[in-house]
Parts: sequence; structure tokens; C-alpha cells
Amino acid sequence: MKQLVTLLTFLAAITVAHASEADLIGTYGVMEKKGLTELVKISKVDGAFVLTEKNGRGAWVQSKQTLKPISRSEFEKLLRHTFTDSFEGLGNSYVAIFKVPTSFQEGKFTAKTGYFLFFGLGPVELHKL
Repeated sequence: MKQLVTLLTFLAAITVAHASEADLIGTYGVMEKKGLTELVKISKVDGAFVLTEKNGRGAWVQSKQTLKPISRSEFEKLLRHTFTDSFEGLGNSYVAIFKVPTSFQEGKFTAKTGYFLFFGLGPVELHKL
């Protein structure tokens, strides 16, 4: 629960923009036993970044909250230490998506693809489709 409160506080303070968040536009999947399964899409609509999720019935549902760029200091608050490599991040009060160097590792979590989604239950490695 403490991690969720920290995430919500962290994401609520997003105010600084980066030039390369457009690199995050696209469709992402997660690796399951049966292979890659589509999970989320990031798009830009009317100048705002929008997250669309695939629900259990296979339909795409757009989030009501737009995504805002995540600053380095906000990312470091999430990690709880400094981070000197490059990254891009977009988030809202529920979820954040990041592009980091390939083979990114934080504790037991590894994002070999260089993409991951972070939400209340923790990080999930993504595969850009």
C-alpha cells in the first residue's frame, strides 16, 4: 500500500516535459505462455498523450486521464536513487510507461526490452509491437 501511495504522489506531481516522449507512441504487449499479448497503446490525440488498454473481452478502452511527461527527479523518486542513463516516461495517477536502456534492472525486476509499465502492483516488462 505504501508503494501505491508513493506512486500516486509521484505521478500527481508531473510537470516537466521531455523532447522524446513521442518515442513511446505505439502498441505494447506482454509475454505470456501463449506468446505476446497486446496490452496497451500510447497515442497522441489533440496534442495530448493517451493510454488505451485492452480489456478482458479484447476491446480497446481509452483512459480518461491523459499521460504527462515524467521528469528525471520524479523517476528517481520512484527508483529511490539517482539514475544517470537516459529514459523517457509518461504517466498519470494510475500508471506510467517508461523507455529505458535495454537490460534495465531494478532489484529483482529486469526490462530486457527497454520498456516497462508501472502501476499499483509493480512493474511489468513490455514488448513494443
